Amino acid sequence: MKQLMFDEKSGKLVEEIYNYWQNESDYPDYVKKFIKQISDKMVIYELKGNKYFCNKCFKELDENFNCPGCGKPYPKVNGQQNRGILPIRKMTNIKDLTNFVYYYFWEVYEDEVYLYVIREKIYFDNPIMCMPFKTSSLVTEAVYHIKQDRYISLIDNEVVYFEEIKENRQIGEDYGGFYQMNSYIYTDNLDNLKNTVYRYSRIWEAKDYLSNLDFLGFLDITYAPVYIPGFENLIKLKFYSLAFNELYEVDFDEETKWFLNKKNGYLDFMMENNFNGPMFNALKKLKVKDEELINYYCGWCEVIEDIEAIKVVDVSKLRNYLMKQENEFAIIDYRDYLHWASVVGLDLDDKNVLWPNDLMTAHDELYLQVELLPDKDLAERIKSIAKRLAINKYEDDDYVIFPADSIESLLEESRMQHNCVRTYCIDYSYNKTQIYLMRKKNSLKKSFVTIEVKNGKVVQARAKYNEAVDEDVLRIIKEWERNIKVIS
Repeated sequence: MKQLMFDEKSGKLVEEIYNYWQNESDYPDYVKKFIKQISDKMVIYELKGNKYFCNKCFKELDENFNCPGCGKPYPKVNGQQNRGILPIRKMTNIKDLTNFVYYYFWEVYEDEVYLYVIREKIYFDNPIMCMPFKTSSLVTEAVYHIKQDRYISLIDNEVVYFEEIKENRQIGEDYGGFYQMNSYIYTDNLDNLKNTVYRYSRIWEAKDYLSNLDFLGFLDITYAPVYIPGFENLIKLKFYSLAFNELYEVDFDEETKWFLNKKNGYLDFMMENNFNGPMFNALKKLKVKDEELINYYCGWCEVIEDIEAIKVVDVSKLRNYLMKQENEFAIIDYRDYLHWASVVGLDLDDKNVLWPNDLMTAHDELYLQVELLPDKDLAERIKSIAKRLAINKYEDDDYVIFPADSIESLLEESRMQHNCVRTYCIDYSYNKTQIYLMRKKNSLKKSFVTIEVKNGKVVQARAKYNEAVDEDVLRIIKEWERNIKVIS
């Protein structure tokens, strides 16, 4: 709410700026109640054993999701969900478990809209207790004043105009609103939005859908309903999956309107398959009612256009070819391969050139020829930086961590791990980033974990196929990180 304050300069009472909820003591009772109801029903999910446990007494739940220890009932969930669970690798590490849950609340004051993001930290390592005990704390993560053409962060005074988001929609998620997993939105007061900047959105009609969203995007509940003119029509159609899922990716042009016209035969197909913004764009590009094909190319429309600018290929054949490469980013490798092949004058009408049996090898050969070999000093720079970084070498009874020492080592790491570390050659050689290789001591020639370091901090550590490393290995990497000497 707003408060009156005495202005010393004028000697009068004036209206103070909006006084937002800064900490837990400021939260209204309905906010605390909503958070507690959800937090109490969080299920601990053990990844390794695929088992579910009570967050109070830590007993494994029965098939009906009731706790045999304390009798506490839980809603049925599964480990593939983004919310309702507190994931942990092994229950024996329960004291190491820390999870964050996000709660969204709208508050309307004098027809002005304020959106709160409250973060709950849930952990079980309570220093007062001699045994694990569920503990949580709340903090106001963000408060946004939603206007017709912009939003204002009341905590850091950042102002972002919706027109800017429209112009940069490919990176729209960077604008204050990241997608939050394990997030919940309070919907009981949605009717309060009817006389605000949300008046033409009809967002209150989607109350049930919003209550059950598995994850939540900030722009999907701010920018989309307030600024995108097609949002209201999607709500009328009950096409909620598109309305609340990366709608900012979509141009509301005549072609979009054509696809949304029920008479043209695509609307039912899209709604049945819960289309989001990137899926809709893929449909516009491919113009086929093939859910599998659309899902495969979802988010890659610009890459497809790049490929077609070099060589027009059948998208179904391309999909089948790329799936054999066992690399989720193979489409990018293929685009780069075609580009370099055209640069050196290879015949793309030759099927053996157009569809190389080993895309990664063919890609790397052209990468060397076009990008790396012209840089005569590259190999020497990599060798030099590796010598300087050797001071950070790590070794214990089971593992060793050391810097990549050649172009070949980076290319080989990329091949074995099926990642893109080979493209870091030039940046690594200039020490813009640092690449370390982690190996098992009993298998030094086999890649295990690829580590990127910047300014003495690990920015990513990935196993094969860009998979996350397990907790035991991650602990070793974090211990090593504490002793990294910054080499500038």
